[in-house]
Amino acid sequence: MDEPYFDVILNRGSRNLYRYWTQRTRCSKDDRSSLEAACDAFEVLFDLKTCDRKRLLPIRDAAAHPRKVVWETGTLMLSQLAQEHSLARECLLQLAASTDAKRRLRSFAYLTDDFPRTFCRELVHSRVNDLSEQVAHAASWKAIELNLSELSTPIRTRRKSVKHNTRLLEMSMLADLLDQRYHEYYNDNGYNLVLAFPNFSRTKWFGQVVSKRAISQNSG
Repeated sequence: MDEPYFDVILNRGSRNLYRYWTQRTRCSKDDRSSLEAACDAFEVLFDLKTCDRKRLLPIRDAAAHPRKVVWETGTLMLSQLAQEHSLARECLLQLAASTDAKRRLRSFAYLTDDFPRTFCRELVHSRVNDLSEQVAHAASWKAIELNLSELSTPIRTRRKSVKHNTRLLEMSMLADLLDQRYHEYYNDNGYNLVLAFPNFSRTKWFGQVVSKRAISQNSG
């Protein structure tokens, strides 16, 4: 996929984008059948603006598929629906509880600030405590992306049993950044660090610290 996932997740007009990807994807007949079934289900749910368990099944199955060409698109569909529908969030929790570490990893990969905060905190917290160092490390990065500062202590606790030196150092760094109320932010300029002071509007880092208030005053 050339298009970044966050553009898909944030774009409410993306009804046909997954089918566009599917039609241009090189894959086996069986994989294409799984993708097309998921696209059919997504487009129905998108139009209805509701969610039911039966219609969600092809999307859930695509998200849990062993082949990346299927699960990547399936997980994106599921994540977009999960922003607004609890049934889709239940499917992400099912992925998070899988015995397959790769499925657990993808369960939180596409979380954004548009998800309910409690859901994000509980899901990411559970994966910070994952038995897999890779999953726990990735969840720690997701914590800072979503500014889940309350997870700094669990990250420090989990890092004590991490053996991979780079992951150990990065998890220490991420816990420190969360304590200092830094987190990542994405916009057209790319990834940025954000200073989240408790009594002020969000302040972004673009090579220098610029507050929204200052931008508003300068533009006025």
